[in-house]
Amino acid sequence: MPTSNKKPVRIGLLGESPNDTAALKVLLQQRYAERIHVFALLKNLKADKVAGLKALRMLPKVYASERPDIVVFTRDLDALASDTAQVMKRQQEFDDINGCVGGKGIFLLHIYEFEALIMAHIAPFNALYTCVCKPQADPMRIIDPKGELRKASRKGKRGEYSENDCEEICRRLDYTELVKNCTYFRRFDQEFANRLLK
Repeated sequence: MPTSNKKPVRIGLLGESPNDTAALKVLLQQRYAERIHVFALLKNLKADKVAGLKALRMLPKVYASERPDIVVFTRDLDALASDTAQVMKRQQEFDDINGCVGGKGIFLLHIYEFEALIMAHIAPFNALYTCVCKPQADPMRIIDPKGELRKASRKGKRGEYSENDCEEICRRLDYTELVKNCTYFRRFDQEFANRLLK
């Protein structure tokens, strides 16, 4: 059986939290392990600073040094998808970032926040925290999914959910379930898969 000599596609991750980027790395490797090499960009910038002036000054140099083929910019909307002003604000942040990386960016906008992905496949979370967090029909409609996870896990044996557990939780999530149950993630995955083909 012949093996492919094709080099893996270099994926640079840029996000508002090291927990989010580490968790996303786990998810992407679950689906595309043989085809990608994933690494974090601008590791020490958090929250709003990841789209601030300092980041925009630093990013072109890091981009030129690391030479990613694709840059995934991940951000929490911190609102529902119907909040057009907040959506436009986040889109402008992405446009600014994308201008620094030669237009090679893909935007992963979490609605409401990263924890919506955990809610999209809740069974592994419930098993890990020995709790009962009820599945939701549409994780994009949950206001404060992080709060929901904390509330559900408070009385479990492991204790209250922490963002520091995101990577461990994502190792247990089924990528196919996330794509099936979360509309924004399904759109992202489709764009990501299409970029890998180019």
